[in-house]
Amino acid sequence: MKTSADYQREYRQRKKKEDSRKADAANPVFRRPFNEYYDWQDTTGVDIPFDVMGVDWLTFDDDSGPKPKTDQIDPEEFAEDYAAFKGSLGRAELTIGCLLDAAVALAEIVNAYKTEEIAARIAEIEAADLTNPAIKKQALADIAKLTRYRDELSKSVRWTLPQWKVKGE
Repeated sequence: MKTSADYQREYRQRKKKEDSRKADAANPVFRRPFNEYYDWQDTTGVDIPFDVMGVDWLTFDDDSGPKPKTDQIDPEEFAEDYAAFKGSLGRAELTIGCLLDAAVALAEIVNAYKTEEIAARIAEIEAADLTNPAIKKQALADIAKLTRYRDELSKSVRWTLPQWKVKGE
């Protein structure tokens, strides 16, 4: 089981890999503030999933860059990260990366939970009295089904996203 420190270390390693590509918002090609563009877009595809989750979506009311919401994050520790993400475009780019990181972390937690629960159900079936042929037949069918679930959880999934970063020269 991963510790909080392990997750933090992996997060920092991923961020270091992205360092060379994360300064898109500072690129002079992007002159109009992103928040002005965002205001005129149909954001239903963003708003509805967050509403379904019961989470307030971040707004782009101004051209301010990212900043931590709570004191859990030491701004000085992430000063370099924040400096590369300028304005509302930088905040949007950082948000995309953070949402992906959060989705991966939550998927790992849900996967571990389900894997442990499946193992527990298999152990219960194996420990049960299977002398009755009908019960044994049902138990074997249940184990086969649970094994398929476990096998499915051992796979990875891939999502296709539009590219939102431009590599620097």
